Amino acid sequence: MASDNVLMSIEGISVNRGLNRVLDKLDFKLFQGEIVALNGENGCGKSTLIEASCGLLLLREGRILHQSQKSLQTLVSWDGKRQQLRPFGLCLQENSTTGEETVLEHLSTACELSSKVVLVEDLLSILDIWQLKHRANDRVGMLSGGMQRKVSVIAALLPAMVSDEPTIVFLDEPDDGLDIQSRQTLLMQMKSITAIGHSIIVSTHDVSILEHADRSIEWGAKDVSSKGKIPLSNFTCKALLSSIDSNSSSIYKKWISTQENRIKSSILNGAMAAALTILTLIALNPPGIEGVAGWRMWTGMILLPCFIIALIPGPERILERSAVGHWWAAHSAGKYPNSVVIHIPILGMLSTLLAVLMIPHANLPNITATHTILLIFIGGLLCWLVARVNLYLWVVHRWLHRPRQGAQLLLVMMVFPWLLIVDGMGLIATEGSGSESTLMLAGGFGLLVAINAILQLLRRA
Repeated sequence: MASDNVLMSIEGISVNRGLNRVLDKLDFKLFQGEIVALNGENGCGKSTLIEASCGLLLLREGRILHQSQKSLQTLVSWDGKRQQLRPFGLCLQENSTTGEETVLEHLSTACELSSKVVLVEDLLSILDIWQLKHRANDRVGMLSGGMQRKVSVIAALLPAMVSDEPTIVFLDEPDDGLDIQSRQTLLMQMKSITAIGHSIIVSTHDVSILEHADRSIEWGAKDVSSKGKIPLSNFTCKALLSSIDSNSSSIYKKWISTQENRIKSSILNGAMAAALTILTLIALNPPGIEGVAGWRMWTGMILLPCFIIALIPGPERILERSAVGHWWAAHSAGKYPNSVVIHIPILGMLSTLLAVLMIPHANLPNITATHTILLIFIGGLLCWLVARVNLYLWVVHRWLHRPRQGAQLLLVMMVFPWLLIVDGMGLIATEGSGSESTLMLAGGFGLLVAINAILQLLRRA
């Protein structure tokens, strides 16, 4: 068979789960237009193979290649390097929805990750087939477990439906929780997708899916075997749904902002932390807020709330729900999350203004409007940079192939640049802008920028 019909090539991969070797020097090729079923007992390695094929697991040996631009290119290799190739569909064992999204929003996101925008009417027609049209605008969290599973399955099938190039769909026990009619719908849609040249790898215990598979990989007591025949047809791929091309570079930023606007977790948590910090500082009413030392102490109190806000877990923690984070990591080659929502620096600026108005400074000279504006700007910038460090440390801790346990303890280091900025602003208040104050401010912010850059390089390594 021609090499351009190979959509995925697995070359001698070995994968561990903990200390156990689950896959050992496995070789496999996925061809265009076929359904390959993974069959075996629980824990034999079916999910491991699917997750490895998407670049979610560290390989001990070998490499996995996907077809991209008419040739096979390495998606992930044993040294942990991943790259983003052609879009694919993915349904993991756990659902990929946050619960806060509406059904249509999640399906639209799945299409946009494939750089496609599909009309709402077309998405509604797909939902109608799955008997979900009447729940299209409901939040996924309000649906039953079976309905939520349907949404995750549809989202996995959509990248193939909107593509006119051969696309792989990975389904890990998609029939789990589905009723008989929904399983028949799943099988029908799988057959229609592969009939036009896309390919599906499905892990299942469902007999009807196993019977309709072109090939199967079966885990026995001692070895892994392959059964069935490779389809010999020459396929001409075409999209089942009409769509227009779009830029997927900002899709995560749009998605996480929508989630934050809906649940407002970081706003509420940050506002509460800032309010408690300010009220505690007022209640303590520390003595000695006068002179040069007083300016330094007061400036530190003013810039403390925005610093605390930046250390509060941000909206990216929503990625810890079910398989949401793994779903995004697979589709983006681990590039997301990559940005801090705009609410955080704005909240930092507002908390700084509130601190200026509420924290006593009667024994200090009158604060000029220029100094207040500078403090507010510094508070927003400080909040944004520290929040980015917090985000990247969380990514290093949670989503890298080799997670660094305790990576977020490095946040303690953020106290040093914060102190430099406090000293710099205190000198500006007492002595005016000069070389020493400028050096301190530049040193503090420069250190934060450098830490951000190092973590960016680390997460891409």
